[in-house]
Amino acid sequence: KYMINIIPKTFADIMSWIASAILITGGYYTSINVYPLNNILLFVGSILFAYVGFAWNKSSMWALNLLMVAIYGRGLYLDFI
Repeated sequence: KYMINIIPKTFADIMSWIASAILITGGYYTSINVYPLNNILLFVGSILFAYVGFAWNKSSMWALNLLMVAIYGRGLYLDFI
């Protein structure tokens, strides 16, 4: 009755766990200055969480992550172009 359910049931649930792992890794790489891999991971994780926000119909979640995709994408564009 009071068990925490962490087993993913849908594709979006699986993507949320994968995105979480990617964002944690990206944050860790930022803390130890592994550049530009940190920004690439944060960019990919934000894309996945934007998808999850759409799938879960959470406008605050997809809006935040689309903004983060734009921010990280601009930074990556400026780094590689």
